[in-house]
Amino acid sequence: MHSFQQGCSRILKEFMKLDADEARKRFNLGKDAQDWTVKTAQHDLKSHSFSKEKILPILYRPFDKRFTYYTGTSRGFHCRPRREVMSHMIAGRNIAMCSTRSIETGAWAPP
Repeated sequence: MHSFQQGCSRILKEFMKLDADEARKRFNLGKDAQDWTVKTAQHDLKSHSFSKEKILPILYRPFDKRFTYYTGTSRGFHCRPRREVMSHMIAGRNIAMCSTRSIETGAWAPP
């Protein structure tokens, strides 16, 4: 994610050019996860021939607009992009609100 579309484009191009270990260090990515690795993210970006049209605005937090690259590939650049949900989000001016199913502890816990 990046605050500006041009910055996102620059970072993605750099990310694709680097070796996986170099990219991990350069972008402080930490260890690979079960469903996401630096190599698979790079492969996903490279296999979808880079296009500025795939750099999309997202609300990272309320009122905090950022940009990301969306390919729609599961276990790719985004671990679980959920195409059935995202197809509605990228189609136009739609917003979504995320929440937890339940809260079991603290002030919000049921009596």
